[in-house]
Amino acid sequence: MHGSYIPFAKLQAIIIGDLSGAFIHPFFIYFAEVSGCHFYQHNRSDFSLLQHQGELLRTTYEALDTMRPEDDPLAYAQAQIYMSMAVMNTGNTGNVKIAMSHLRKGANTIRTFNIRFVPQGMGGNENVVHEIGGYSEGAHERAVFLSKILHFEAYLSLYVMGLPGIQSFNADRDLRKVSVSCLGLNMLGMLTGFLSAYRCAEGASEHQGSLRRSGTPV
Repeated sequence: MHGSYIPFAKLQAIIIGDLSGAFIHPFFIYFAEVSGCHFYQHNRSDFSLLQHQGELLRTTYEALDTMRPEDDPLAYAQAQIYMSMAVMNTGNTGNVKIAMSHLRKGANTIRTFNIRFVPQGMGGNENVVHEIGGYSEGAHERAVFLSKILHFEAYLSLYVMGLPGIQSFNADRDLRKVSVSCLGLNMLGMLTGFLSAYRCAEGASEHQGSLRRSGTPV
């Protein structure tokens, strides 16, 4: 549902419910549990676990409150963005402000700690194509997460009351530096597609805004 890539060690920790924090913050364990509970009920139209889901959600928020961006910027940004996506997935328009609050926290962390497709310190000649970890699990996780944000922000910009997207990083700049050999042709194509979707949504949102300013019904 969230379009995530989870490195093997982290995935195993989630599967076995490892709350030690050795491989992944406990937030992600609880988040996986409450998400699973939600989809289990939704897919079966059986909502007998709503009370349990509510308890899991409370525990998930308690775990989120223990996270600090300076401890693990990527994990913190992931947690905030995933919560934003989950809140939006409820379909309750009254939750838009909550979702946007989580999105802004994640976006601010990405900007503050310079989380990019191309890691900090790999700057220099703008014409040089940089490698970012030789398609390592960490590079893959970061690239999928950032590309997912492009997709999510495009959705918000286009469909949610004309709200402008919060572009968290300079994707144009970074994608020019990422080589096909680094992420693979399929991954690079996916990132470019997400960026194109963001640009289309951004343009549509600006068009809606101009119509509103002119008094034209939208």
